[in-house]
Amino acid sequence: MDLNAQWIVGFVDGEGCFHIGINKNQEMKLGVQVLPEFTVVQHQADEQVLYALKAYFGCGVIRKNHATRLCYRVRGHENLLHRILPF
Repeated sequence: MDLNAQWIVGFVDGEGCFHIGINKNQEMKLGVQVLPEFTVVQHQADEQVLYALKAYFGCGVIRKNHATRLCYRVRGHENLLHRILPF
């Protein structure tokens, strides 16, 4: 799949989100771990879209989400700050 920026903007507006997970973790200075991530979820029949997004941004992973759904997920400050947010 060859994606263009305008298509990605519209698609992610409807199918994507930014999420910040906060987990208790006593090994962290404040006792919590903060996990920012960018996520797009699709039915497994449309997994090619998720792989195309991964190729476009050059980062992230594809994982099983629930039952027949997959998600494209980007974590890590460097990828979020230098690849996803500038887009």
